Amino acid sequence: MKKANPDFPILVRECSGVEAKLIARYDFGVEKSVSVEGLDPGNVAKKLQELLSEGAKLPRSGE
Repeated sequence: MKKANPDFPILVRECSGVEAKLIARYDFGVEKSVSVEGLDPGNVAKKLQELLSEGAKLPRSGE
């Protein structure tokens, strides 16, 4: 995922015993989380794309 998106800040943390999820942090402190537990790589990519699309609709800071 990091190789396919070199300019996108992605943090991957490995941990056992917790639900697999994607968390997106947008401007103005807005944060959204979606479960990817049990999904295949294609569906994980779809969930990531959904988060990116949602973020594109949100207001942006001037930074």
